[in-house]
Amino acid sequence: MAQSWSGVTLPDWFRPREWQEEAFKIYQQKCIGGDEANFLLQACPGAGKTHFICAVIYVLQKLNLIDWAIICVPGDHLRTQFARDAMDWDLDLFGTTKLCVVDDYHGEVVTYPQLDNGKSTYKQRIHKFHGRVLIIGDEIHHLSDENSWGEGFTFAFSEAKYRLFTTGTPFRSDNAEIVGKWITYEVTNRGDRECSLDYRYGYDSAVKDGVVRPVVFPEYDGRFEYWKGDKIYQQSFEEAETHLEQSYCLQTALSIEGEWIKDIIREADNKLLEIRENTNHKNAAGLIVCQPRKGKDGAPYARKVCQLLKKLTGDKSVLVTYEDEKASRLIEEFAVGDENSPRWIVAIKKVSEGVSIKRLRVCVYATNILTRMFFEQVVGRITRVIPNINNQMAYMYIPRHRTLEMYALDFKKAVAHIIQDMEEAEQLKSNNGNGKENESNSGLFLPAASTAELEGHIFDGEQHERKLIEKAKKIKEKHGFLGTDEVLIIKIMRELKNEVMSETQREAEEKEIAKQKQEETIKRTKYERVEAFKKMQKKQTAWLARLELGFDNKKLTKAENQKLVDRIKLINKRAARKFGSYNAQATEEIIKKKNQWLEEQIKEVQNRIRADKFEYNEEEYRLYGEEEI
Repeated sequence: MAQSWSGVTLPDWFRPREWQEEAFKIYQQKCIGGDEANFLLQACPGAGKTHFICAVIYVLQKLNLIDWAIICVPGDHLRTQFARDAMDWDLDLFGTTKLCVVDDYHGEVVTYPQLDNGKSTYKQRIHKFHGRVLIIGDEIHHLSDENSWGEGFTFAFSEAKYRLFTTGTPFRSDNAEIVGKWITYEVTNRGDRECSLDYRYGYDSAVKDGVVRPVVFPEYDGRFEYWKGDKIYQQSFEEAETHLEQSYCLQTALSIEGEWIKDIIREADNKLLEIRENTNHKNAAGLIVCQPRKGKDGAPYARKVCQLLKKLTGDKSVLVTYEDEKASRLIEEFAVGDENSPRWIVAIKKVSEGVSIKRLRVCVYATNILTRMFFEQVVGRITRVIPNINNQMAYMYIPRHRTLEMYALDFKKAVAHIIQDMEEAEQLKSNNGNGKENESNSGLFLPAASTAELEGHIFDGEQHERKLIEKAKKIKEKHGFLGTDEVLIIKIMRELKNEVMSETQREAEEKEIAKQKQEETIKRTKYERVEAFKKMQKKQTAWLARLELGFDNKKLTKAENQKLVDRIKLINKRAARKFGSYNAQATEEIIKKKNQWLEEQIKEVQNRIRADKFEYNEEEYRLYGEEEI
């Protein structure tokens, strides 16, 4: 059954996700029903952000609130991709490098460079439609008040009726505000300024909903040997104390001549082949993100990685760069590749943001770019879910650089664009870590050799050490669980152990409770039995005292009654002397023996005084004396 938003029936095929419905309700209240023009949405890569944008355009046009839509994206491939996706909504969007000069479309898709070069033209476009235009600022974090893209954006679209800003990573690495004129910031408890999101759908929620894939981060340390000036150093990431030393280790690790990068590529390709061979994702693919530098021979690092891939794995990988005019076509062809197509694509930044290649399952982070924004954009390339594929775990192979490790551990947490206090930011820039500041950078740096060593896997904000990973791998291979990730096996084993421990503890507690109940029952039964013996003793003692005094059944005078009380006390003392204690200190066995002794005493007295003269009827006698025997 078709859904309806703001009274507009959506296409039959569109089944909005829960977050999309929640976000639109807020958008409707703030922008359609209210007077607000701006709306900031954060949705993690793969969550369905493009469909949400198209739905908003669709609804606003059906409500006759806009006459045109302008969608701004970072690059050419995204422009083509968005225009193609919009066709599912019967939205005909102009999306080429040329300028749209006709009104036969529902809108247009432009890149931020296009907009910057023709900002006056787009400002006139807003005037032409009397401001009845919806502006989409996709991946809005590219814009700031301090760069030309941001200036062009605010100049061109200041009079637009609606502006919808979307991003998967709502922060910048340069501490600048994101189009601060239209995005508000609030002061946090730390004194920083954080951008205010109108709606957030983060990675943590998306994984829980099954909208995106969970990601495992295998992290690798190693031994790194490098020259600095005329000295040679040997370190690991763990041993490197300063940011500069960490950087030297990273550059050495990424060196094509070293063993570290070779080992990582082999491990990543083995994981990719395992996925292909042991799950129904036969065309699963991998991405290697390379550092933007050239070697001593002038050849780009990414090209050397392609050559290395061919040598190590036999795969004829696809290389895409911004300089390549065929890059968009190569990406599109790779995205729809089958199991016989190349399984690896190599890029620098071309595939880092917005590009949808759903078959990507494995990524190698072979770059020295250390910004959180870039890191999370890269992770987003491998998180897109494909329907009807089993066990869609994704893998991001990273160096154990301190910064990257922190990003991996924090990946599931919410992030918003925080502008640090400028004084604090400057201190962070000047500090190389661990109190060592302004370390000398003099002398030529030259990587010498490297080896790789698995440190562990990071998953769900938790580190799993190498020993556990290796044990889980052996269990996986032994029991035929290929295609199942080691961290899942660890989690299953841990949960099973906790369940068994909980069950054992529960059984022990139940046994203890049953034991206590049994002991209480025995104690209570014994108490009741002893009390019955004591009661019988009182009756027997009183009867023995009457017999010895010759009072039998007669009614006693006051003087006779006192004699009876005294005789009872005397009998009690005789019993205590014979058995060594009064009843308060006596065991159950002693009390029983006292009863037997009293019975014997009664029989002896009865025999002496013609017992047949008396008839024992306990209910006819009053009992005297309450002290213990």
